[in-house]
Amino acid sequence: MLFVILAVIIYYVIPAKYQWGWLLTVSYIYYVSNTGWAFIFIVTTTVTTWYAGLLLEKEESERDNVSRLYACGRKRNFPFSG
Repeated sequence: MLFVILAVIIYYVIPAKYQWGWLLTVSYIYYVSNTGWAFIFIVTTTVTTWYAGLLLEKEESERDNVSRLYACGRKRNFPFSG
């Protein structure tokens, strides 16, 4: 519980433009501290989601490609979801 309290306090103390990085870092620490193998899950999910977002931004004007990229990203991360 102390971990969550400290993470929330630090989140509101740091500047807004760094808050997303703090949340990502805290998520990594949480997953790794609970189960070491979860590091593979969080890194895979982060990279595939980030890459799919880049592709979606690039292909934003073409609706068919956006749907296909969304489905691909979803399929890629599905095995890791609960």
